[in-house]
Amino acid sequence: MEPNRSAHAPQFAALLLSCVFLVSACDYSPTKPWGGLRYSPPSGIAVPPYTQPVWLTNGEHVGFNHWPLDTILYNSRTGDVSYRSVDSLSGWWVADQYGGNLRRYFRATLGVPALSRDGNSLVFTLPDLRLAILAMRSALPDSNPTVLDAYGIGGRWNAGGDSLVYNFPLSRDVWIVSRSGTGAHQVCSGLGTPDWHPSQRKILGTLTDFVGGSDTSRIVCYDLNSGTPTTILQSATVEYRWARYSPDGARIAWEQFPIQGGASHLELWIADSTGSNAHQLGHDPVDEFFDWNPSGTEIAYVRYDTGDFSRSNGTVWAVSVASGQTRQLASNARPLSSQADPSTPNLGSYRLLTIDRQPVDPSATLPSSR
Repeated sequence: MEPNRSAHAPQFAALLLSCVFLVSACDYSPTKPWGGLRYSPPSGIAVPPYTQPVWLTNGEHVGFNHWPLDTILYNSRTGDVSYRSVDSLSGWWVADQYGGNLRRYFRATLGVPALSRDGNSLVFTLPDLRLAILAMRSALPDSNPTVLDAYGIGGRWNAGGDSLVYNFPLSRDVWIVSRSGTGAHQVCSGLGTPDWHPSQRKILGTLTDFVGGSDTSRIVCYDLNSGTPTTILQSATVEYRWARYSPDGARIAWEQFPIQGGASHLELWIADSTGSNAHQLGHDPVDEFFDWNPSGTEIAYVRYDTGDFSRSNGTVWAVSVASGQTRQLASNARPLSSQADPSTPNLGSYRLLTIDRQPVDPSATLPSSR
């Protein structure tokens, strides 16, 4: 049984915003071959300009979905605030690890993207909920992906790069399929956002069920050899999400928030693979998705608070696994001016620079993954 969503609407809103690819309002166009997604959030909810960061395998670049922020609209009379993005520049972007060389590589945002360990293949979910793969070595802004004959969300590569584990859409059924799209089969039920262990014989996931009159959340390791699940962490006070193994499998990271109210945002946590030594990593509120860097020394995430409409919200950061220190990887542009609308004195527009948000040259390819 799922927890009472009304008790923590802000967290549920964050989940909805992060999973915009599930929304049926998809706008297909020649310049956005996989669907230009548009989403109108509930009033008072900030849509993060960056989502779903992915480290490239060289550890020197990070990719992400990006809707360049152009204007922050605010009404001093009502207190209403909203972001306005440059839709023509939205897509999947890449920056170096210092936040420089920000460039758009695909003219479409990607649903829950994941990169293979060799850096050659990027899997993501299409608006129609099929899995698709981009060949990164030869990809151009208008490249067409290989669409698999498999419906799934949150595909994750095994260490060998020949198979994917994923959730069947709108369920917590865990399936595995080959990279060619053949041999799709269900391996277990009940686990959300599954992830491979480097050994390729274990699956990590989360579940929340109704036990003893209250919601209980667990992080579970499912053994593919024996078909048995092992609970790593269990709580009746917080809900676990997006559990992920470190590249060497020695640690796990996840996000959590109180089941019955409390904090209005997700927190990033880390522990040994057995669940011991669990502690919060950094102190930022975070968006739904994060990614380990290839060496397992840092985690990229989006700093995100659903009610924060400042320029610093919804930006990409990295946190050190050893020290908890953070550094910024991508930011929103600096303010250009603050102008009052003469026809409506109480309504102002906060214009932001977009000159560094130009599309990449169509002939350019991704930075080397090695």
